[in-house]
Amino acid sequence: MPRRPLPLIAFTLASLTFTPIGRAQISDDFSAGHGVATGGAYSGEAGNGWSTPWLPKRLNSSIAVDRDILDSEPLVPTSGYYLVVSGLPSNSGIWGIARQFAPYPDRELSGVRRDRSHVISFHFRVDELTGWSQGDAFTIGESMSIQDKQGLGPQSSFFIRAHFNKVGSVAAGTWALYNGVRDGSSDINRFIDSGIPLVTGITYKFSIHLRPDTRSWMATIEDGTRRFTSELLGYRTGGLGTGVLAFFREGVSVTDSTTFSLDSLLSRDGE
Repeated sequence: MPRRPLPLIAFTLASLTFTPIGRAQISDDFSAGHGVATGGAYSGEAGNGWSTPWLPKRLNSSIAVDRDILDSEPLVPTSGYYLVVSGLPSNSGIWGIARQFAPYPDRELSGVRRDRSHVISFHFRVDELTGWSQGDAFTIGESMSIQDKQGLGPQSSFFIRAHFNKVGSVAAGTWALYNGVRDGSSDINRFIDSGIPLVTGITYKFSIHLRPDTRSWMATIEDGTRRFTSELLGYRTGGLGTGVLAFFREGVSVTDSTTFSLDSLLSRDGE
């Protein structure tokens, strides 16, 4: 008895359905307005990838740090609400704000694995910089701790800084990236000059790619007309870092008042 041929089943790409795997991300674009606030001082709250709200960073407790949400002068035309931070030291010191990413794998708080490649990006603008003088600096980076009086330290992974003075081979007033040797040490000659100056009223876009497996990082800085992308740099720490993202002014005079703005903050899985 002849065998009956088996039916052929044809597959085409069009007949298959693929479900893309989305990348985890953590964001804060301030689009909800004040959110969790006390007297107009925006703080946000823990959750959705954050383990803390935005908190003041002050090495001197007499420094007042004000936070608010505005939409009058967005950092980019379509960004809407943004965070504004201002302070006027009653004594010299470091002040600013910080927020800590939640450690993975806390399922309630986090989705981005800080022990794997990830990217942190945001828009940033300095609106007022009174008393910018000898010894002053502005820093964006990873703080040693979320605690009020903790700044940069041996546990910090990356940081970017603009100094009033020339530092090492870096021109005065330009954004510089720190190329660490992964042992917690600090050396002013290890700053890399971006060639992009810190100018009030200019919106900068920062994109920071962290690679914890090799304790390495790189960054891109854009100011609307110029773009700088670094080579792969080393962490300052030999560890994974703290996950505390901080923005702060370092001043040496009681007249050093500053206002800066932040928006479109996003942390996502990297390549």
